[in-house]
Amino acid sequence: MRYLRSAGLFVLLTTLFGCGSDSSGPTTTQPPSESQTEKIVTGVELHLFNRELNSTLAKEDVKRDESYEENTPIKYNHLIFGLDTVTEIVTLKASLFNLMPPSLISKAYALSPVPETTKENIQSIVITSPYDFNKSAPAGSNLNQFFSVSFASFPNQYYVYKDDKRMYTALNEYIETADGEPLKSLGFSTDLILNTAPDADYPMSFYIEMALDDGRVFSLESPEIQFLKSGEE
Repeated sequence: MRYLRSAGLFVLLTTLFGCGSDSSGPTTTQPPSESQTEKIVTGVELHLFNRELNSTLAKEDVKRDESYEENTPIKYNHLIFGLDTVTEIVTLKASLFNLMPPSLISKAYALSPVPETTKENIQSIVITSPYDFNKSAPAGSNLNQFFSVSFASFPNQYYVYKDDKRMYTALNEYIETADGEPLKSLGFSTDLILNTAPDADYPMSFYIEMALDDGRVFSLESPEIQFLKSGEE
């Protein structure tokens, strides 16, 4: 009887510890804890939007509304120039996935955290126009000082408060960096808005050239815009 009990215990232990074993290779039970992905920029697109009517320049975020239609009369500070990045997610540590059985690879991709921003940073932005902006800024001039950043995705700061009023950073100041200061992250979207009315009674268009810290340069062109003169509705 004692022999039968010992034999039964041996069979039970063998079953418990041997079940599910696979001699074909290692079986990692969970994906590596570190992030295996990052978002790489493949392009930058320019889209124009009307400013949401209930958003103000002082208290709230300046929000995108409907898309702007070319040559539609609009107030200079009611137009948003939206710079949107086109990205793709790439794997950083593919060798780690090679250690995993195929059944777990899809789970590892699902559990990998999505990057909060892009890898690339902004080296420079230059805005020009083939038209005279005003007497002091003829065609071809750098117009960065006439644009402010009304939104920038994480982790960039694009405004300060002064006397309880939100002050948006001018584009030329936004992209300037002191010695040792990190470049602004490109992020997923950046919105620009004019802080000065152009002195023009004709349709205008703008060129935006954005250089990234990896050497790539994206050149964008806006459609024609008809700005309302001061006092016009």
